[in-house]
Amino acid sequence: MAHGRFDNPVVAALAGVKDFFRKQDLVDQYTDSIRLDAKTCLITGANSGLGFGIAVEMANRGAHVIMAGRSAIPEAGEKVMNMTGRTNVRMEYVDLSNLDTIHDLVGRLKSDGVHIDRLILNAGVALPSGRKLDNGQEEMFFVNYLSNVIFVNLLLKEGIVTPKEGKDPDRIIFISSVSHQGSSAVDYDEFGKFVPYGVSKGIGYYSYYKLVLNTFATELS
Repeated sequence: MAHGRFDNPVVAALAGVKDFFRKQDLVDQYTDSIRLDAKTCLITGANSGLGFGIAVEMANRGAHVIMAGRSAIPEAGEKVMNMTGRTNVRMEYVDLSNLDTIHDLVGRLKSDGVHIDRLILNAGVALPSGRKLDNGQEEMFFVNYLSNVIFVNLLLKEGIVTPKEGKDPDRIIFISSVSHQGSSAVDYDEFGKFVPYGVSKGIGYYSYYKLVLNTFATELS
């Protein structure tokens, strides 16, 4: 049985505080001089939280921003435009727990001739207990991992994202979590099966699915 780094939310919170104050070694500095003029950036889960903050940052750097989410349409997009003074912001509906909406979004992007230079996969959920979707999958597994795999592969297949060698290649960025550290190895026997869980296991599965997502990102790279 797969398991995550933590057995309960209290231990997870204490570890998060420790990690926050621990000295971090940055790979690079994202300075104010870096611009994204003429680049198209799509951010999932951009209607609130970290995704919204990323949308504001990308708009301020001159990018054409596509905010993908399942709520606050068009309010979140209008707020970004008001905060940044930029009008190159567009909102698209997608619910990463619903496979049809993923296909619909990819179809609209292809029909509009969109090419994504920066794909930021931010959307995710942390649930207190397991919830089975209509497709039979557990919601946190599907939203935090499988929907990202499906979405990325569709975008690559349709040529909407085309990573390549060169001076400024397209980039696919996965928002993950340090909580993946200490998770167990991937258990392929239970992969895709609905596994019910409660609060004590919820944070552990969150960590585990981040490990699985990181594995996909590494293999994709």
